[in-house]
Amino acid sequence: MAVLGKHATPAVVSRVTGRSGTAFTIDVHALTRRDLLRSAPQGLLTLRHPVVRTLVHESKPFLRRVEMHRLAAQELARAGASAAERAHHGEQSLTAWDPAAVTVLDEAAARTARTAPASCAHWLDVALRHLPHAPEHTARRHELVLRRARALAACGCLRESRYLLQELIANPRRSPGGPAAGENQGRLRVRTVVLYALVERHLARCTEAVALLRREPARGPRPRRRRPARPGTGLGRAPGQRHLVRPGAPWEKRTRAT
Repeated sequence: MAVLGKHATPAVVSRVTGRSGTAFTIDVHALTRRDLLRSAPQGLLTLRHPVVRTLVHESKPFLRRVEMHRLAAQELARAGASAAERAHHGEQSLTAWDPAAVTVLDEAAARTARTAPASCAHWLDVALRHLPHAPEHTARRHELVLRRARALAACGCLRESRYLLQELIANPRRSPGGPAAGENQGRLRVRTVVLYALVERHLARCTEAVALLRREPARGPRPRRRRPARPGTGLGRAPGQRHLVRPGAPWEKRTRAT
């Protein structure tokens, strides 16, 4: 129960603890008689007080606690729980790079971005701490950092958001890939610069925000100049034809050859 949170169904508690049948029933009755475990509406079980839950949770050996959180995440996923409900167990069970657990944290952050930006920033921070610093994860890391900066700005942590955006702009890292990867990286930079300017504006640094937006277009490649068409080249002629006319020749002396 301490691992599962405030409430849990008896079936989930049984699977996570590894106790079943008569043994599980005896354990529940014993804890209920001591008023440590109580029954809640809809057939749920709950511990008497949050202090009891914290005490029991922290007294568990570390590896046993990690394993129980992993089992809890699996049981909640099997029961159809949302990513936000599973994210806490994903965080507590992470000890190394785990793509499935980080995906749950990513999804939970996406679902809470507008309603709970502080939780969104927390889940993204956990995901970033476990994301490997490898070239193949560069684009994803940039995207996660940008989303975390947006969430921090939304919950009022403007200076921390500004610091993350400064790091993204000052230290761009190219991700491996062809032209498509370069195009995606360009879009990410545009979003980063726009958010950076918005954060600067909220920090009453309007001059810096305007300067940033005016300076950024100069970084891009300059458009190639088109060579002007030479006079007398026959613009608009039919395919396969060319004009045998010198520049400035009279119209009446113009001839065509096919």
